[in-house]
Amino acid sequence: MKKILNKLLCSKNLQVKEMYKLMLSIGKKKLNQSQISSIITSIKIKGIKKREILGLIQASWKLTKKFTSPKCKYSDIAGTGGDSSNGINISTSSAFIAALLGFKIIKHCNESITSSSGSSNILKCFNIDTQMSTKLSQKMFKKFNICFLNAQKYNPIFRNVHQVRSELKIRTFFNIAGPLLNPSRPKLAVIGTYSKDIMFFMAKIIKKMKYKKIFLINSDKTDEATLYKPTYLIEIKNQKINSKTYTPIDFGLTWRIKKDIRKRSLQDNFKILKKIFKGQGSNEENELIAINTAILLKIFGEKNLKKNTTNILKIIHSGKIYNFIKNISKIGKT
Repeated sequence: MKKILNKLLCSKNLQVKEMYKLMLSIGKKKLNQSQISSIITSIKIKGIKKREILGLIQASWKLTKKFTSPKCKYSDIAGTGGDSSNGINISTSSAFIAALLGFKIIKHCNESITSSSGSSNILKCFNIDTQMSTKLSQKMFKKFNICFLNAQKYNPIFRNVHQVRSELKIRTFFNIAGPLLNPSRPKLAVIGTYSKDIMFFMAKIIKKMKYKKIFLINSDKTDEATLYKPTYLIEIKNQKINSKTYTPIDFGLTWRIKKDIRKRSLQDNFKILKKIFKGQGSNEENELIAINTAILLKIFGEKNLKKNTTNILKIIHSGKIYNFIKNISKIGKT
């Protein structure tokens, strides 16, 4: 282990087996917080390599608590985070809407690191516990087409690095790996990336995994589709990588002008989402969620983005999402 740590301190890249061993040591609590901080900082400085992410992924699968994969078609939708956009929780909102429309979602989630409201944080505001038992999560999925698996509950590596990551408050290689480590191992996923530059890097990693189809998206340095810049999408399907570019016109909408978003608190985002889910959100917020959900439906085979967007906006305007979430939050409380 000392040899591996010294390699990192000298800004040398690790082999898959070395990273695997290092991450296993973190997951088994064989390294202290200072050592973990040094590891994260050293890799941040030298830059992460594909084989190092693969080593982390292999170690995670070795240690991750099992969640039995359902036999039906289901997808994850998550983001790398780390884009400092201060925006509302788009992927979580899209997951709820897709589930309400009958599409099955098992969402991998975590508490915030660099943002004010991670997916687990906002779910807690809606009285949904992402730390619930596997049995209750499966019950939720069966009844509502959706459940949420907390990275720290299932993956001891992510649990043991959380304190350091929260203190450092910087984007790290865990942002890249996190969305790829859903304990249910979905064959489908939509993953937002914090940078257009890392999309092909992630695509090459994904080719080594067992996804059937996955979309990577980025727009204007945010891990989501937007209405004011082109949205870049990379599709990895059957080991082939294809890229596409979408504009609001492709969703049947018009361009919007970008607004500067002030730093929002968790409660700010909660209040905004609550209004949206009750059918009282602004047109721009509704459309932003709608286009991201339209992409999620596309991965299930619903290819008509304009039709998807229209149907999603109807659901948003109806206010049915809020009652749907209220019913979900009762799981495990009765």
